[in-house]
Formats: sequence, structure tokens, C-alpha cells
Amino acid sequence: MAIPRPLRLALLACIFAMLVPCCLRAAGAAARPDTLKVYLVTFGPGEEIFEKFAHNAIWIHDPSSPEKYRDVAFNYGLFNFGGDFVYRFARGDMRYWMGGYGALEMIQLYQDDNRNIGSQELNLNPRQAQQLSDFLWDNAAVANRYYAYNYYTDNCSTRVRDALDRVLQGQIKRQTQDVITTHSYRFHTLRIISSNPVLYVCLQMLLGEPADRPISRWDEMFLPIAMQNHLRDVKVMDEAGNWVPLVGSERTIFCGTRLPVAALPPPWGKYFTLAGILTALALFLLHAASQRSRWARRAMLLLAMAWSFLIGFGGSFLALATLLTTHWPIYYNQNLLQFFPPAILTVFVLPKAFRGQPRALRRAMRLSLLTLASSLIGVVLKIMPVGSQDNWSIIFWVLPVHMVLAIILIRESRRIELAANITASKENP
Repeated sequence: MAIPRPLRLALLACIFAMLVPCCLRAAGAAARPDTLKVYLVTFGPGEEIFEKFAHNAIWIHDPSSPEKYRDVAFNYGLFNFGGDFVYRFARGDMRYWMGGYGALEMIQLYQDDNRNIGSQELNLNPRQAQQLSDFLWDNAAVANRYYAYNYYTDNCSTRVRDALDRVLQGQIKRQTQDVITTHSYRFHTLRIISSNPVLYVCLQMLLGEPADRPISRWDEMFLPIAMQNHLRDVKVMDEAGNWVPLVGSERTIFCGTRLPVAALPPPWGKYFTLAGILTALALFLLHAASQRSRWARRAMLLLAMAWSFLIGFGGSFLALATLLTTHWPIYYNQNLLQFFPPAILTVFVLPKAFRGQPRALRRAMRLSLLTLASSLIGVVLKIMPVGSQDNWSIIFWVLPVHMVLAIILIRESRRIELAANITASKENP
């Protein structure tokens, strides 16, 4: 049975009406994302301590958007030193946020700060590029922008890594999480902040065993420079089913003149050992001269009190930080055996002890022997070994001083006891 011509024309018109909008949407979806490009922008180290770890951002280039939104850099490293920042930092509960800013203006800002700037164009297909753009814009909304910052596992760089891995359906993580490096969080931290010796010593003491565990390439991308390097080896599948490099092309936007951060932590173990030997030698010589010189005895007392305060306060701070904060890299810290918290009590009994009061002298001697015993237990744990913490430099620094101070107090106790026996024998011949 033949279909009447008017009915055929009507059917064709309906089919055309249904297909044309679909074709237009498909053409639009294919045309617009083809112009949308994604770049990982990496900024080199800066002058401030928190800038020395470098920075990165995701740059979305979309020529089809209004000029104001054509080039937007999404930055996860925003924070405010004001308000309750210090309190939150002390607790380990820092609050950072992300935002989108003009990419060219952001690049100019870092260029004015004389920091290296490099970009990597990423091989995302149109659908992935659009998904990433939509996710970042949604993440920049006021309700979504804030996050609990952690300097190793959830920072401005890991957020960028995770955003890219999300649209790549975990391809970055699958290719990097099982590739274990020869580095640790302590390794990178100490090499980067080595220009500040005081901070170096403090962090060497504060970082515990979790900071010494070998980390994977995935973990190492908490550093923007490491992420820039590791992404060069990541492969992704294109729309044709072929594996292609994630990084399609690279270029240097600006080359600053700042000195690069150290590639390795400085070999300062010898200086820790030298500091311990010199402090112990100073105490020993001052004690030897204390019987002839009042000033030598006072200097010995001041040095012994300063040392006891350093050990006791440092240990108490570390113990409280372990118990009351969420700074997990300081947990399971064997330096608590070297910085023995009860040593702080020695500060209060040393003045009376060195004035010859037997009771105070016995207390000071017991405290110093407990401190020395604690330090020696730490040495035994290293020899066994228990854990993987790298704290030999701390041990070589404090152990010689603990030993000499204990010997001095033992000698002082014997001297006082001998004097008391001589006096008693004279009184009772």
C-alpha cells in the first residue's frame, strides 16, 4: 500500500525537525570544546618560606567565553594570615580556599616576583576539558571553595592533581601510586627550607617517623615541581583509543633569576655532632675550673640550666603537639627520648644543687640520669632498629651533653658527700 505524498512529506518534516536540533547540539558540543584548552601552570619557588615549595594552577583558555572569562587560572593556594589563622595552624586545622582569577594577571604577578613560570598544555579530549572547566567553576563557588589544608596530603598542588585525575577517571593515580621514589616528606622539607638553619633544626626535631616513609610519585606531587615532572610520564587514552602523553606541549613563560632550591638536604649531621661535642666540652672545662673560679661556676650553671630548659621545653612542646594537634607528621617521634620532657624540672633544682644543697643535688642528679637513660634507650631502638625515623643527627647532638651533665652532677654529689663525711669525722673523732 503506497503512502500518500502529503503523509510522506509530513513524516519527513517530523524526522527533519527531530534530527536537526540533535545535529546542531552535537556540532556545537564538538566545536566549542575544541577551542577550550587546559594548561597546568607551574610557578617556581619564591622568597618567603611558604613560597619556597613553589605553586601551580590550572589555566582554562576558552575563546568562546566573554573576554573577562576567556583565560581563567584556578588557584587552590589562597589563605589569610589574619583572623584565627595562627590558632588553626597550631591545631593543624588550617582552612584554605580556591578561586578563579585572570590567568594573564596572575602570571604577571608571579613574573613581577621574579619566579620561574612554565606551562604544560594537557591532552584532554573535548568532553574531559569541559568536565574539568565545569568542575572548577563549581568548586570556586562560595559554598564549595573552602577545604581543610594539609601541607603534605591536601594542599594547593594535590588539589590540582586530584581535579585532573577526576576527569581522567583515575589514570594519573593508577600510573603513579605504585611507583615508589627514594625520597620522603622529610627529604623534601629539609632540602627546601635549608636556607633557614633555625627552622631546619626545629623541623629535624619535630618531624617523626611518618615523615621518613618512602613516598610514591603520586604522593610526591604535593610539590608542584614534582608534579610538573611526573606528568610528563603519564599516558592517557584519546578518543580513538590510542595512548598519548598527557602533556602535549610545554613552554617557558618566564625564567626568573632566583637561585634554585637545593636538590638534596644539606649534609649537616657533622655540625650537629660538633655542636654536641663543643657544648659537652664547654661544660666539662667549666666544671674543671669551677673549684678555682666563681665565674666559671656561674657560667657552668647558666649553661647547664639553658641546656636543661632546651631539652625539657622542646620535649614538652613535642609531647603536647603530638597529643593535642592533628599534625600527623610529628607522631611516633623518637626524639621524645632525646628531648626528655621531665628535664625541664632540672632547671629549678640546678641553682640549689650547685650551691651544695645535698637534697637538690640528688634530685638534679636523678633527673640528669633519667634524661641520659632515655637518650640511651633511643640509641638502642635505632640499633635494633625500631621504626624508620632519621634522627641520628639529633642523637649525636644531645647525647654527649646528657652524658657530661650527668657525670658532673655525680661528681658534685660525691664531692658534697665526701665533704660531709670529713666534717662528720672531725666532729666525732
